[in-house]
Amino acid sequence: MKPQLEILQMLQRTSQMLKTGTIGLEPAWYKAVMETPPTTDIIPKLTLKDLERVRNSKRKKLVKSKDLFKPQKIVYEEDSIRTAFFTQHPWELARPKILVENDALDFTRHDWSKIDQDHKQLDGESVVQRTMSLKKNQSMSTKEAYNKAVREFYKLRSYQHVARETAIEEARMFGAVFMPGKIEAGLIEEAKHLRKFKEEAFTRLARTEFENKK
Repeated sequence: MKPQLEILQMLQRTSQMLKTGTIGLEPAWYKAVMETPPTTDIIPKLTLKDLERVRNSKRKKLVKSKDLFKPQKIVYEEDSIRTAFFTQHPWELARPKILVENDALDFTRHDWSKIDQDHKQLDGESVVQRTMSLKKNQSMSTKEAYNKAVREFYKLRSYQHVARETAIEEARMFGAVFMPGKIEAGLIEEAKHLRKFKEEAFTRLARTEFENKK
């Protein structure tokens, strides 16, 4: 028996018991279930859009009923821009990010009339939001807006790189010493172990050749 029907039958029996006085107090769930009883019709309703999709289907075979009830894909305009950018710039995905920043509300917190933001690092999402702003406010096509946003991205990223390198050189000029970061330290340690492995390998190889000549 379907769970919906079991719940309805239990609700009816409880109502009869309350009327006849078999039980004196209402169960804790009784009022809530009475206000929102479970439905017995669990078959999804076909919309006009679903029927039109079936009618215009180009497939020769009959459409299976389970295909009619599949949820439709939710696609946003920004998705195609993100796909294009990260396909062309895959190394941008390797840049460190703060995950709590990705709440999809950047367009409400920043003024995207420019790509440079005071409280947000430059990344692929900056290009996406700048592209959408250009499309909306300057009536550009998606391609024109995207190309303009990418050019601004390159220009700002180059400026940031030059500014960072200049600051490092100035600091070294005044005597600053920069210790290697975790990645650099790991590479140095790895190279040390590789050198040790090669030395041991050559030593064993030379010893083996010497013993074979005896």
